[in-house]
Amino acid sequence: MMKDQTYYYKASLGDTTDIIQIAVHFKNAFRGADTNIATVDGEFQIADTATALKTDLQYDKMSIRNVDATGMAVTMDNKDNQITLSKNKDVVLMQDVHIKTADQDGTDAAPLRYYIYKAATITAANATTPTPAAAAANVTAAQAAQTQATENVTNAKAAQNASNAAAASAAAAPAANETKPANVTKPANATAPAAATKTPGFEGIFAITGLMAVAYLVLGRKQ
Repeated sequence: MMKDQTYYYKASLGDTTDIIQIAVHFKNAFRGADTNIATVDGEFQIADTATALKTDLQYDKMSIRNVDATGMAVTMDNKDNQITLSKNKDVVLMQDVHIKTADQDGTDAAPLRYYIYKAATITAANATTPTPAAAAANVTAAQAAQTQATENVTNAKAAQNASNAAAASAAAAPAANETKPANVTKPANATAPAAATKTPGFEGIFAITGLMAVAYLVLGRKQ
């Protein structure tokens, strides 16, 4: 039955009790091994704030003509405020209730289409609008955080470069405790490199001078 598939919430509004404030109708429900699915095809909700109504009370283009407390019915019309609809129009019907028309000429081939909607803004319960000073502080904090993040990236790159340079230096320099392999022997056919000849310097000049001096003394004695 329809009533068995409709879940509702009742509340007391004004001086009336047990008012259905929210009702949700479930079309079907499925329970499986891995998935549980429920399809909702209808929702109903009324405001939790009661508004007193009386005859001839006007809301923008709509006026209350009759209030039937027994039958729980309210009759409204816009006889005093005619509405002309055309394409691409957004007409205020009453308070936040509007009439929106489509982009059509209203001919037989393209009849004018429209719908009624209510404009509403939904905000979080704990949401607050920041003051201009708080907004400026948030902007400054965001800029400081961005600057700090940039500095962190720069420092990280510098540290990485220093680490890479140290690793390259360590790879190029021989280890302090490195020893020559014990089993390295000289090939049998290897010959010792020829001794490098030394070019005579000042010591050669002194030797020649000494020989000339001895020869001069010997020759002097013979004479």
